[in-house]
Amino acid sequence: MPVTTLRGRQVLDGDITRADVNTSTAGSAVITKVIAGTGISISSTGADAGTGDVTISASGNYLTTEDATALMIAYAVALS
Repeated sequence: MPVTTLRGRQVLDGDITRADVNTSTAGSAVITKVIAGTGISISSTGADAGTGDVTISASGNYLTTEDATALMIAYAVALS
């Protein structure tokens, strides 16, 4: 797949929709949903849940292995 560089106002708000989001190509896929497990909470500032600035928080005295793994993956993706 060729790479296209976008500049300036070539892509406007609302031009890219959920149908355009890649969730299956390795190296190009993005997260489309994060589900909170035990001891994990999610808050966001966008119009829809999980959009805008998203904060993932952990609470309690412990996290299960699955919760800790999910939190680490979400954090790593947020940094990339």
